[in-house]
Amino acid sequence: MGDDHVKILVVEDHDAVRAQLCLDLQEAGYQVEEACGGYEALIRMGEEGHQIVLTDYHMPGMDGLQFLKIVKVWWPQTPVIFVSGEQLESGRQALDYGAYAWVPKPWDAYQLLQAVHGALELVTCGTGEVSAGTDRGQKPNQV
Repeated sequence: MGDDHVKILVVEDHDAVRAQLCLDLQEAGYQVEEACGGYEALIRMGEEGHQIVLTDYHMPGMDGLQFLKIVKVWWPQTPVIFVSGEQLESGRQALDYGAYAWVPKPWDAYQLLQAVHGALELVTCGTGEVSAGTDRGQKPNQV
């Protein structure tokens, strides 16, 4: 299911959680980069292209919703998947602002990879080739 040409950025302030998310994705064959918060993630996104972003909701400095709003302005074609223990209402709010999916913590690796695979289909437009952009009007998915 993974693709070593696809770069996924994992944004999570807790080291152990970030490490496990990265491990799950790497074991599935994805190329993964890490950021410990929203500001660092924005810098990394500006330096290198990432096809998919996974982020937590509650982080110090810049929360996931603020991060999402900026990503949707600068990189509107990049699907953002929330992996968070926040309440369902926060998930609905993130989806309303353009998040692709919401995966609750603690996550199930299969459920996480389903969300990533769906986002990858969006990015590749179903061709298997990483495309330059996606339809901004695509409806987000709840996982």
